[in-house]
Amino acid sequence: MDKRKIIEWHPAFEASIQIEFENEIEKMTFEPEHLLSKQPMRIDELVIKIRGEEKIQKNIGRIFRKHNIIEYKSPDDYLTINDFYKVYGYCCFYQSDTEHVCEIKPEELTITFICNHYPVKMLRHLQEFRKLQIECVESGIYYITGDAFPIQLLITKELDKEENRWLCSLRNDITDRMEIENLVRQYEEKKYKSYNDFFTRRIKDGQRPFDDSKDVLMAPADSKLTYYPINDDTILEIKDTKYQLKDLLQDETLAKEYDGGICLVFRLAVDDYHRYSYVDDGQIVSHKKIKGIFHTVNPIANDYYPIYKMNSREYTVIDSNNFGRMIQMEVGAMMVGKIVNYKHSIATKGEEKGYFEFGGSTVVMILKKDTVKIDDDIINNSSENIETRVLLGQTIGHKGV
Repeated sequence: MDKRKIIEWHPAFEASIQIEFENEIEKMTFEPEHLLSKQPMRIDELVIKIRGEEKIQKNIGRIFRKHNIIEYKSPDDYLTINDFYKVYGYCCFYQSDTEHVCEIKPEELTITFICNHYPVKMLRHLQEFRKLQIECVESGIYYITGDAFPIQLLITKELDKEENRWLCSLRNDITDRMEIENLVRQYEEKKYKSYNDFFTRRIKDGQRPFDDSKDVLMAPADSKLTYYPINDDTILEIKDTKYQLKDLLQDETLAKEYDGGICLVFRLAVDDYHRYSYVDDGQIVSHKKIKGIFHTVNPIANDYYPIYKMNSREYTVIDSNNFGRMIQMEVGAMMVGKIVNYKHSIATKGEEKGYFEFGGSTVVMILKKDTVKIDDDIINNSSENIETRVLLGQTIGHKGV
């Protein structure tokens, strides 16, 4: 008898699939073990886009339409021909089990299969019997085309380890010591009470040291950094929303003080450390919270199109000792901020300013003209629309022009 401990993979999958879409979580709802009918038929995961016409940017969600049915197989399980028809049937039943005819439009449905093993027999059947085509569009992502429903297959062990770290980790064959340590080595050892508790976990002391040099500007968070020079034509793209500086701050007078200055956008990925720090000593001048906005119009019955949206955000104006009057902002989800800032009257370099709960994930720094010179590699990368990977406390520039 096999006495190995039974691992509950589906709860881990439920958490992982939501983490994968952390940067776009406000666009969707997630319903684990969605009850398909009064009978014991359940979809592993039903993902419904809140605004059906809005595109999902995450690689595993680009195929998504309004209603997206996901079938997940644990690492020891295999995806079979029968599984294909079961899930295909679920998709048809889900479409038909409504009060009105075509309440769910067939063209609004997709199917996603997620498994660890490449299903050779199932795919051969689909090619030979159903005359479907299999195309690998990205590492671990296969599109199955030629059917009425868009279908994709995700092979977890083949997915990109940076882009899809959490789904990649749903394996029982992780033996590489370095790979295991990458998931846990930098964080406090504790039992996590909830997914949000894990998301906001603290890093171990000494893992992100700050340089004491007064002329060094440090990154406030683990993130991917984009540099913007500020002028009248500057458009900042933050969490899929475009802003002019005056709109971002909701203060035109304050925005004018930063003409000729720079804006640094630090985008936190799902696996980044979600706590952030002050980058210089100084006096806190003011703190402002801005609620998220989403307006729609209704040009055609039951079809809604976004015309204006802004994310919730908070910003602190700081008279810093070495970089002038600067602004440090945190940007959350569209309607709910998920930003937790501590109450401070002074800023201390390297001290934790706050943290993001699930749903918030961008830090913005705004500095005046001639106060700092950002490193050339960051400027050059940004000019090519390439983000620069930085860690909390890492040098990104120096005082002066």
